Amino acid sequence: YTNHSRIGGYKLFLDGSPQGKTAWLSKPYYEVPEGYDADYCGFQIFPDEEVVRHCKICLENDWQLNVHCNGDAACEQLIRCYTQAIEETGLKKDLRPVMVHCQTVRDDQLDRMAEIGMVATFFLDHIHFWGDYHYTSVLGHDRGMHISPIREALKRGINYTMHQDSPVVNPNALFAVHNAVNRKTPAGRVLGEDQK
Repeated sequence: YTNHSRIGGYKLFLDGSPQGKTAWLSKPYYEVPEGYDADYCGFQIFPDEEVVRHCKICLENDWQLNVHCNGDAACEQLIRCYTQAIEETGLKKDLRPVMVHCQTVRDDQLDRMAEIGMVATFFLDHIHFWGDYHYTSVLGHDRGMHISPIREALKRGINYTMHQDSPVVNPNALFAVHNAVNRKTPAGRVLGEDQK
C-alpha cells in the first residue's frame, strides 16, 4: 500500500466479442461478416512484443494479470506471451494470471494454462444470450459445441470462476451456475453436453 492504495490487478484486452464478430479466432468465422474476405478471423489488438512487455511488468511487480480473450487466437497469444515473459525474466511466481471469458479456448491451450498456473474465468451466460447465434453464424457446429469448456478446465485441475461481465448482462451468480449445468440456448439446443 502506498497512501492507502495498491494495484490489485492489471487488465489487458487482446480481442473483441464473438457476437460482434471481433473476437480473434484461429479459423475464419462460420459466416463471415458482410464486406470481409472469406478468411476473416476477427482482430488482434496488440503485437506479441507489447503483450510480453505487459506480462513482464506484472511478473516484476507481483501483480495479477487479467486478460480479455474470447477467440482462441487471443487465448494463444496470452499463453505464448506469458510463457515467454516467464522465460525471459526467470520469474515463475504464483500470481495466478487470469484468462477472462475463454469462449473458444481449446483443449491444448487448457493443458498449457494448467502448466503455468493460469486461471480461467468463463462467461457462460453467452450460451443463454447468444448461443444460438454462435452456433448458426459465429462458430458453427464443432466450435459452437465446445464454447466455454468449463468441464475440460475442471478435468485439468485449472482454478476457474464464472462471471457475467456486467453491464453486458445483469449480475446473477446462480444464473451462471444454471448455464454451466444446463448449457441450453433459448431455442433448446444444448451446446456441449460433455461440458456440463
